[in-house]
Amino acid sequence: AYLGRIFSHYVGESFIKRLERVRVEKGRQLITDSRLKICSISETVGFASVDYFCKRFKYYIGTTPKEYRENLHKENPGI
Repeated sequence: AYLGRIFSHYVGESFIKRLERVRVEKGRQLITDSRLKICSISETVGFASVDYFCKRFKYYIGTTPKEYRENLHKENPGI
């Protein structure tokens, strides 16, 4: 609890929120740079549930992982 308060004080957000945001960002990079399935990406970045990964992805990025990937392909058809 003490370390959590110290982290929050210096970073401005809880450790769990920071970790979640970092995992989602890494997932976004994997969606952009690979053809891995969303379920594999969610597992790779440390989410136990693909549904929870999709929910948190939408919260931080503003779209679902599937929609994000589809928009990438529309903008860059060669990917």
